[in-house]
Amino acid sequence: MAEWQQAKRSGKDPREVKTALQDCWAVSDTQAAFTHALKERGYSLAKGDRRGFVAIDHQCNVFSVSKKWVGASAKEVRNKLTDEKTLPSADEAKSSISRNMVKHLEGLASKQNKAVQTRLAEIEEKRISLVTQQTVARATLLNKQEQRSLQESSIRQKRFKSGWRGLFDRITGKAGRIRSQIALETTESNQRDEQEKDELIFQQLNQRQTLQARIDRLTTFNKKRKEALNRDLQQYHEIEDGRTEAYERHRSEPDYER
Repeated sequence: MAEWQQAKRSGKDPREVKTALQDCWAVSDTQAAFTHALKERGYSLAKGDRRGFVAIDHQCNVFSVSKKWVGASAKEVRNKLTDEKTLPSADEAKSSISRNMVKHLEGLASKQNKAVQTRLAEIEEKRISLVTQQTVARATLLNKQEQRSLQESSIRQKRFKSGWRGLFDRITGKAGRIRSQIALETTESNQRDEQEKDELIFQQLNQRQTLQARIDRLTTFNKKRKEALNRDLQQYHEIEDGRTEAYERHRSEPDYER
């Protein structure tokens, strides 16, 4: 996918195109060598409608093999490129390129979708594992709080005296004050326990939200890539089916040979 994105960008700058074509021309001494050099750069050599030879890139943009693009005179082109009959026409080359690109992009789309689904499955495994860990953590905290509550309650109850001393505390009001203090401490303990549970829940929610954010980003990324690939596929289908007018309207580069 990264290579395809780079390939799409590489054909946008006429200066880059000119440099590539001129390099191919410079390293070639025959038509066969020029054809091979073009192929290495992602171009196909074909017969032009009005000119003898044209180079067609992977996006089906057509460039004349002329002074403008390869830096060679008409005589130099005729001397090096001597056989038009063995070459496909521009339309035939476009159709062939389109069929190959459709096949390539469909494979690329399938490969990307598989990669995304694999990644989503990995994240889902992490989510399930996280849910299990969080459930255990909440149960552990609840058990800890219950045990602590029993211990604290036992300690508080020991403040009440039995026998004559307990009776004396009730008469003097000390037992009532102890009871009020215990009620206050119990309320504070309950508030502490609730705060601990809230903190754990908020922490766990943040962990889940982080995972969900990753899922959302990956899903959005995959959707955008699918839309981009579908647009590319539609353009190639239009060319392959002979409906080139819609495709031509998408081409904004003023230096392309029509």
